Amino acid sequence: MAPRKRIKPSELVLPCEWSDCTFVGKCMEEFCDHVARHLREHLNDSQEKLEQYQCLWRSCEFCAAGPNELIIHVNFHSYHTKLKYLGSQMRAYHQDLPECSQRNHSQNMVPEIADTFVCCWEHCDMTINNPEWFYQHVTMHAYCAENESLLNNRKAIFCRWKDCDGTCKSRHKLREHLRTHTQEKVVACPSCGVMFSNNTKFFDHAKRQISEDIRHLNCPFCDMVCTNFSSLKTHIRFRHCDERPFLCDFCDSSFKNTYDLRKHIETHNDSSAYCCDVNGCDFTARTLQTFRQHYKRVHESNGTIKYKCHICQKCFSWCYTLTLHLRKMHQLTCHSRFRYKEDEDGYWTLNIDNFKTSMELNYDFVCKKPPQKTSRRQNCTRNNSNASSKGFSTGLHASQFQPLSGSPVEKSMSEVDASLKEPVYYELQSVPLSFESPPNDFNETVALNAMVK
Repeated sequence: MAPRKRIKPSELVLPCEWSDCTFVGKCMEEFCDHVARHLREHLNDSQEKLEQYQCLWRSCEFCAAGPNELIIHVNFHSYHTKLKYLGSQMRAYHQDLPECSQRNHSQNMVPEIADTFVCCWEHCDMTINNPEWFYQHVTMHAYCAENESLLNNRKAIFCRWKDCDGTCKSRHKLREHLRTHTQEKVVACPSCGVMFSNNTKFFDHAKRQISEDIRHLNCPFCDMVCTNFSSLKTHIRFRHCDERPFLCDFCDSSFKNTYDLRKHIETHNDSSAYCCDVNGCDFTARTLQTFRQHYKRVHESNGTIKYKCHICQKCFSWCYTLTLHLRKMHQLTCHSRFRYKEDEDGYWTLNIDNFKTSMELNYDFVCKKPPQKTSRRQNCTRNNSNASSKGFSTGLHASQFQPLSGSPVEKSMSEVDASLKEPVYYELQSVPLSFESPPNDFNETVALNAMVK
């Protein structure tokens, strides 16, 4: 990054966003005086006492309970304008930072502050209704503090804020420490308006922003759409890869991750590995999962039926049994988990809005038929032939991950190319990967609205 240029207070560009005003201030004194005139005119127009006082700052819908609260609120807009300008200058000096993808509807949203700012420094009880002058006042305390001797003959500067015994090595460190008491912010994102207490947090916020066009990556083997390369890699590992490097020491079973292996190893326990400690209950189980299901079903829910199918109205005690019912009986499929919401009658049913969103993203509101089951040997033979005919290599290379058409992801592909050159499980590089071929049949006659009763 380019070295940061220090911005002088006299070099500010502060546009006034009060109603239709086009004034641009060059320093905080001039800008705050200009905004104060807007406030006086606005309050004089409403001489009678009102229930609410509307803020006329653009894109701000705040209503104050009284004139003093409105003055504090608008003064914070002035301070927020300076922070956004500082953020725009930092972004201009560091042109490699991506643009903020957050919506700008909250660009002028500021915290609701009803009381004036009170200085809690020792022997100082000054109250100020403008955050700019308040923070400058607290900074004056920091730079006027004197070094004091400690027990080990070292010198330090004590924080004299109320109920604080902190010490700092320098006045500059004391100034930064006082921000923890005053909640002072030093920079704001010019796009979304979020404020930060230091420049590092602002840079982290900027680096996390990714364009929406880069967030959609198609799986090369099915219609799954992922938001990043990590989730796409995980999807291919568990959906289309038959590699199982985690072996059980007690049998010939193998698994794709350690979590499934640990759950399987519990099946080799004695039948009394987990015993229910509720009085009068003699239930025992081999696995912890079975024991937890017993405890919830028998001792917590008391067998209460609280899940209902929105299509056939059949009731279930557990959400996973309802999920199996929806998939097998009604052929509902979704790459993400089924989400349920509580209805007015107290039953939990499928969240239709969430399901529609997932289907729209992955299937364009068309539901798949469940694929026919094939043997493992036939599946491997078919997968290898399909993979070779489509030109896919067994290693998960970044060139296989094709984004949506028109998405500018060439730059991002090169950044993650190194992490995707190796197979999913790099420990077994000599083991060829086999992939499940994507199902080709679609149930084009069953639309999403036909599933919902």
